[in-house]
Amino acid sequence: MIVPSQISPDRLFETLFMDRMLDQPTCHIRTAHWPTDLSRETLTGLVKPDRVVECEKEWHGWGERDQLIFSLTVEYGEAHVWVAAPEMHAIEREIARLRTLLPERSAEDSGQVPIRFWTWAGDGTATYRRRLDAYQWEAIRDNYVGSTQVALDHLMRAFHPDGSGQLLLWDGPPGAGKTSALRALIWQWRAWCAAEYIVDPDMLFGSQPSYLVSVLLRHHDEGPADDDAEQPRQLWRLLILEDSGEFLSMDAKERTGQALSRFSNVVDGLIGQGLRILVLVTSNEELGKLHPAVSRPGRCVHKIRFQPFSGSEAKAWLRRHGETRSMGDTAHTLAELYARLHGKAAVEKRPGVGFVP
Repeated sequence: MIVPSQISPDRLFETLFMDRMLDQPTCHIRTAHWPTDLSRETLTGLVKPDRVVECEKEWHGWGERDQLIFSLTVEYGEAHVWVAAPEMHAIEREIARLRTLLPERSAEDSGQVPIRFWTWAGDGTATYRRRLDAYQWEAIRDNYVGSTQVALDHLMRAFHPDGSGQLLLWDGPPGAGKTSALRALIWQWRAWCAAEYIVDPDMLFGSQPSYLVSVLLRHHDEGPADDDAEQPRQLWRLLILEDSGEFLSMDAKERTGQALSRFSNVVDGLIGQGLRILVLVTSNEELGKLHPAVSRPGRCVHKIRFQPFSGSEAKAWLRRHGETRSMGDTAHTLAELYARLHGKAAVEKRPGVGFVP
């Protein structure tokens, strides 16, 4: 078979699936998706499909037996399946079978947290999942001082959304530890909140409104079922916008056009109503005076300034980590302290360790 390059294997299998459905108009159809950590090498032996196509990081399988048809795709840490059969109970059994064969490791077992990444792909959205090493808050708490540590303590241990606001703001100089705190936050909230990283916030709130709608209204991550419920409960979602403070400043309207309005609608407008979504914005510059549309009561639920270490705090931190050489009495960022601790001849900024690969 010769397939045009514009047709991807998943589209081809979906077309084949629908073509077979036309021959069996009495069939029911159901789709399902869930995260999985199985490698491609193990999929064929487990699922035993009739046809398999592998393409880069994608695995596509097709199967048909006893009037049941399934089309399964596994890519970027997720399984997507279409199942058709004359009886609904047969469909449910098949989806349950596939879910059992293609499980996801728990965060506790892996020591990692799953992150979903979103980006605009030119003609639609693209989303994929990765696992990143988790940071334990108790292990890194010492890396924050003063009011920063107090605020993070509350956010890590006691915060839970109650409808009083959906926006969280973090600002501070590069190297102040925002990304490390973010990894710890994702771990602390893992039982009730799924983390999602927006690779291109300017596009999300810019000229592609379909991108924004797709991100907000597509639900991917589910938690375990409650004791009295058969269906998995829907997790809260944390949308992460790194270094995106330009949406929040006093002159945001002039600088970003409609982006501020779209951003405000997400956290407190009609489109955001009823959605279990929190938005965390980080900035490497002090946010200062926020635009009234952002700072009004009921919108911003938490604002944390990541402070550098004072001279005395830096000395104390270095002593606790076994470093006796002084760095003087000036303020220092966490990255500069780690540079000294690791024996760098000159203090330099650590390389970026954000979520984007």
